[in-house]
Amino acid sequence: MRVLQYSLGLPPFRSGGLTKYSLDLQNSISLSNSDIVLLFPGKISLTNKRTRILKRKSSRVTSIFELVNPLPIPLIFGIGSTSDYYEDCDLQIYRQFLVSEEIDVIHCHTLMGLHPSFFRVAQELRIPVLYTTHDYYGLWPEVNILKDIDESHLLNFITGDISFSSELSKREIYLMQSYTYRLLKTTRILQKIREMIRGLKHSNNKKTTKYHYSDIENEYIKNHEKYDCLREYYIENFFNKIDYFLFNSNISRDVFLSYLKIDQNKYEVLNVLHSDIVDKRAQLENKNRNRIRGEISILFFGGNEIYKGLPNLLKCIDELEPKERERIELVVIDSNYQRDYIKSIPRFKSTDLPNILKAIDILIVPSMWYETFGFGTVEALSFGIPVITSNYVGSKSFVELYDCGWIFNSNDNLKEILRDIISNPNHIQRKSENIMKIDDVAFNFSEHVLHVEKLYEKLRGGKK
Repeated sequence: MRVLQYSLGLPPFRSGGLTKYSLDLQNSISLSNSDIVLLFPGKISLTNKRTRILKRKSSRVTSIFELVNPLPIPLIFGIGSTSDYYEDCDLQIYRQFLVSEEIDVIHCHTLMGLHPSFFRVAQELRIPVLYTTHDYYGLWPEVNILKDIDESHLLNFITGDISFSSELSKREIYLMQSYTYRLLKTTRILQKIREMIRGLKHSNNKKTTKYHYSDIENEYIKNHEKYDCLREYYIENFFNKIDYFLFNSNISRDVFLSYLKIDQNKYEVLNVLHSDIVDKRAQLENKNRNRIRGEISILFFGGNEIYKGLPNLLKCIDELEPKERERIELVVIDSNYQRDYIKSIPRFKSTDLPNILKAIDILIVPSMWYETFGFGTVEALSFGIPVITSNYVGSKSFVELYDCGWIFNSNDNLKEILRDIISNPNHIQRKSENIMKIDDVAFNFSEHVLHVEKLYEKLRGGKK
């Protein structure tokens, strides 16, 4: 069986949970009896506008192809001009590729970059299409849907500030898809430039993005129609042509089903894992988490983006009583925030994670957007570490099912949880004991891969 995986690309050009999961899935499946073909959206040419698919240097287990001149790739920045996203290409481009590569099953990890003709050709050739919901692209102008937005609005409401969609210009999209950017992305100089730009944008946003409700309403009225039309276009030409949906959490399922009508036999919820998540609970089982010495060490795993929830978390801790704050050590990665209770640590490799976790008591995932999953939760649980998570994180299902942490739905609720942990540190030990009762299969990536492979076979058989 030959399986086509469509994702955003490979490291170091692409990173994040989607890339990690799709890459590990490709490598694992290719070790069985299946051949893997990878297609990713690549360069957007300013001169030659013709869409084409080029073979790139293949890895040991995967044949790799680049889609040149894909549709724009907005990533996390959002869609600005919707007109660019209605473009299509010659059907023959995808038909020739799928036929020549003898593809049996297609597994999409995103829709970004693909043309509608891709799905029309797949239907014509009776090739089943499976889609894992890593993002909300196609339903929403941004891939992240923030918790405080009514589903029909376009604006992000965060701690009194409202930021409109921070879409990239055409020139910026071209640059970020270019070969030059690919080569320079991981260099220290470019990383520093990106950090400076993010800092300037954040500073400017704080100065200029205070709006009255009337401003918000006017912006919504002005823009909502074009985004609604684009969503309907994607529903008709993309989502309705997908044979099976793998929702990676109950949250992503609920968001998608609020827009799409999907038969129950055409979807399931399957939490995602990756190959580095293995059961290491025994390594930390004997760690004394009952902090009689008085200080609770809490690790924040995410970045500094507002939607990750760090500013809101700091606001909650700041509002605790001084004696309560003294009991908290918040471990943050590469942070510029200045607080007495913050311990900033440098970025680290995945191999250093066990040593980091040995020194902390709790992981916190305070996301402010409807996060489709969130690997951090499962990574912490695999080491026996309890988790505090917001109600908007897909992987909260682990916390709910096994009572191995805390879930909050408001700032006041989070402060209550923190106060309870400070007053009763033995609750950490109780949650840790519950983690030790979790079935081993919850951390077994091989079982996950086997499930996906069986699904490929089922879909393939249904199309014969």
